[in-house]
Amino acid sequence: MKVPGLVAHRGYSKNYPENTYIALETALKSGALYVEFDIQFCKDGVPVVLHDSNLKRTAGIDKSIFDMHSKELHQIPVGEPAKFGDKFNSAFIPTLEEIVSLIGAWPNITAFIEIKRASLKQFNKDDLINKIINVISPVKNQCVIISFDKHAVEIARESGAQQIGWVFEPWDHHHEHTARNLAPEYLFTDYSSFPKRPHSLWSGPWKWALYEINEPKLILEFAHLGADLIETNNIGELIKNPLLRKHA
Repeated sequence: MKVPGLVAHRGYSKNYPENTYIALETALKSGALYVEFDIQFCKDGVPVVLHDSNLKRTAGIDKSIFDMHSKELHQIPVGEPAKFGDKFNSAFIPTLEEIVSLIGAWPNITAFIEIKRASLKQFNKDDLINKIINVISPVKNQCVIISFDKHAVEIARESGAQQIGWVFEPWDHHHEHTARNLAPEYLFTDYSSFPKRPHSLWSGPWKWALYEINEPKLILEFAHLGADLIETNNIGELIKNPLLRKHA
């Protein structure tokens, strides 16, 4: 049995504010070979690395990024005050361009870039995806464009993305049929959406990535089912975990 690859979900998000430069850089310094982060677009059309379109959870400010320009956003700390207090008051919203520079410094890693549905609904999909493709061009071979929006990943493929991944919930026959028609390089789903006793993961041309699992024993259970990748918030500790290292 091979231990699945560990994906740093929004960076090292257990110990650092999610989707920030420090969370992603620390994940890489901890040994992560895979990172995942989210993309939203602000008012002036700049792609930024952020999960929520509203800043209330990450910055403690009840504002929509769709009403704000990138320069204004870049000055707002997103240190998740409810979780970390004022420890990360210097953690700001990075642009996709800034994270591309970080990825380029680690040529052996793979980055999963999730385009959030809120931005896809707010703006023109083709325009957004083409902007992302252009920004990631220096590291395009390291990047996988992913989204819950099937049409968005289809556009990404047509626009020159090297690899795509489709994120879906729940686990059912309808989504299996969609996956087979789309045939992405990666399929992502919540591990808890699986049936209690699945016989196996759907076979196909894709690799399986399950989120978000932080328990070593549970990771090994899904390794037996054929999971290729596991998204975790606790990348630094799991990379060093003795049980996982034993099966590496």
